[in-house]
Amino acid sequence: PQSYLDFLTSSEVEGNSSTVYKDTEGHLTAGVGHKLTAEELKKYKEGDEVPESVRTKWLEQDAEESYRAAERHAEELGVNDPLFLERLGSVNFQLGTNWNKEHTETWKKLKSGDYQGALKEVEDSKWATQTPKRITQFQQGISSLIQPASQPQQAAPQQQYAQQQYVQQQYAP
Repeated sequence: PQSYLDFLTSSEVEGNSSTVYKDTEGHLTAGVGHKLTAEELKKYKEGDEVPESVRTKWLEQDAEESYRAAERHAEELGVNDPLFLERLGSVNFQLGTNWNKEHTETWKKLKSGDYQGALKEVEDSKWATQTPKRITQFQQGISSLIQPASQPQQAAPQQQYAQQQYVQQQYAP
């Protein structure tokens, strides 16, 4: 969806670099957080300019893949919260669609409905030190799943906003 593309390209998430740079893991990257493939590395070196048309194509492909994976993950978790889906898509976008195989404790806690535990797991990860803004955003998504026992699964917009504000205050870098 367009809202997902807008979220990914915001300066709070990825931005859009016209030049090739090394990410926090040392991978050559360009555009909206696109890790260059072996084939692309033959064409682009660090510092090279990448045409906007190429970056747009990468974004569309990467976003489609990451959002579809988020839909599959959310279905497996039994979750249909739109904020969580968007933020889960962002996790897939940044870490890859198999992130849950590396961050097994976080995934286990999400699957069991232990959202407080998942929040803590994410906060204590190496990922949190590398990209703290992304962690805060994922924590906002996880927090949107925390409901008082008497509430339906989908929180009212005001409650989601309050939860987001709370998480921003709690986990702001």
